[in-house]
Amino acid sequence: MDTLRRECPWDREQTHESLVPYLLEESYEVLDTVESGDLGALREELGDVLMQVAFHSVVPPSGPTAPSSRSTTSPRGSSTSSSGGTRTCSPTSR
Repeated sequence: MDTLRRECPWDREQTHESLVPYLLEESYEVLDTVESGDLGALREELGDVLMQVAFHSVVPPSGPTAPSSRSTTSPRGSSTSSSGGTRTCSPTSR
């Protein structure tokens, strides 16, 4: 996530507020999967929710109380998309 925030313009511009629709979408996909009984797909959908949680964890706080010196750089690995491949730099891969 840190690499994406650093190297992908779309990811770099995201805020907690702009990411909410993606988190909600992925959460509803978990609900749909559970309700449909497709528990085999549940693992993938939960992974998508986890990806959103990881994304939020590297977004700096915004607003008047946000520390100005917060860094989003840390030694973490890359992430994968719901299709199982390396996530591309675009909002359509979410």
